[in-house]
Amino acid sequence: MGIIDMRRAARKDRNQNAIADALTKAGAAVTDLSKAGGGVTDLLVSYRRRWFVLEVKNPDVPASDRELTPAQVEWHAKQMAPVHVVMTPHAALLAIGAELPEKLDEWVRNNIG
Repeated sequence: MGIIDMRRAARKDRNQNAIADALTKAGAAVTDLSKAGGGVTDLLVSYRRRWFVLEVKNPDVPASDRELTPAQVEWHAKQMAPVHVVMTPHAALLAIGAELPEKLDEWVRNNIG
């Protein structure tokens, strides 16, 4: 992998903090792995005694910029568990099986859109 790929792999998507905040509000523990590089997924999430790996993509960028990098494709292929690609807090909550309590749903609407 070249230098350009490493920089791209280590870049944090602008919507990642909002996604991590929503997951935390739902009761999940969130570890940010976005600086790991090498195609490693962005977020490691534990929720209700289960692990989830989430790859965050920004819906506000062109579709070509949302594609997985070659390193991400390779890393995802090696995993023996699903890797969820999410673009919104709601999609992330659905990926981990979180129910949206009324207050959390209101918080997502008011703070994320």
